[in-house]
Amino acid sequence: MDNAQDKVRDASDAIATNTKKAYYKTKDALSDTGDAVATKTKKAYYKTKDALSDTGEAVATKTKKAYYKAKDAVTPEPSEEIAKVND
Repeated sequence: MDNAQDKVRDASDAIATNTKKAYYKTKDALSDTGDAVATKTKKAYYKTKDALSDTGEAVATKTKKAYYKAKDAVTPEPSEEIAKVND
């Protein structure tokens, strides 16, 4: 009887060990998948943030250029003012 009980106990221990191994293997795989998703999400976030920042800087630069171009068109240069006074 002891021999049969030992075999049952050994089989039970083997099943428990295999179950634990499968559990931790699955847990690690899910953790790795979660980490990969988080990394990809962070990369996408920063890529989008950089693109928006670059776009904002481009818009700001174009706005400044347009402002100074309009200002230069409206504000005569000193040499033009002198030429008008001398006429």
